[in-house]
Amino acid sequence: MVSAAAEAVGRLSVPPPGAHWALRGRLLLPAAKLIIELDGGQHAERQAADARRTAWFDERGYRVVRFWNNEVFENIGAVMGEIEKALNGI
Repeated sequence: MVSAAAEAVGRLSVPPPGAHWALRGRLLLPAAKLIIELDGGQHAERQAADARRTAWFDERGYRVVRFWNNEVFENIGAVMGEIEKALNGI
């Protein structure tokens, strides 16, 4: 099965300069100060930990955008639209 991360990054026609997968399911875009997180079902039980991690990144000037893996597979157009908005600062 294709991972949600592979599906999402495969839709980027040209990855932004400096973009790389920092950790599994997290795409780091340092120039845009943006982190895209792709969360599997286990994150439903880890929402407090995810909120703390998001706050940590926020304090350092990064924006975190989260998507559930099933959103990537079921509605990739909307996911890519949200990523584009985040990259454009909308």
